Amino acid sequence: ELITLRRLVGLYPTGHPQIEEKLCELDVAVQRRLEQSPSLQVDVVRADVHIDGDAYRQESRTHAHLITELTDIGIQSIRIDAGVTATELRATAEFLCQSDGQHGGDAVRERLSRAGVQHVTLGRTVRLDTRWASKAWPDGPTGPVDPAYEEALVMAQSAFSGVSSGGDLDAN
Repeated sequence: ELITLRRLVGLYPTGHPQIEEKLCELDVAVQRRLEQSPSLQVDVVRADVHIDGDAYRQESRTHAHLITELTDIGIQSIRIDAGVTATELRATAEFLCQSDGQHGGDAVRERLSRAGVQHVTLGRTVRLDTRWASKAWPDGPTGPVDPAYEEALVMAQSAFSGVSSGGDLDAN
């Protein structure tokens, strides 16, 4: 919704009915979500949207295009905190419309703050490299001390490998 509002802000003058309608829709959706939690976190990870840590899969060309539009300007993470107003959401959309993707994290925060946005944070996600291996102690045991522990290690390593190669985390 925020990216759609961004598009409308770029097309129409301030106060246009389409902007106001989309802003109202976005504000209602955000406020509903914030009734359940003090913040709303939206992250784009490997072209998938995650809302509050849960993958949100929407298979459509429009959805993919909106994700690309957001990441092309260097934004992969949006956090909206309780207390956000429709005015802040509009200012964020205007900021995104004017954004060229060539800014640093502090500059974004400062520019949003100057626009009166206190409850929205924009950022980039950082990929975590989980290909590390723990170093063995020279005086450590040479074999498994406990078979259940060895099995847990194998399962953990498998989970990290699966997630780092783009798979979902199996909670079972």
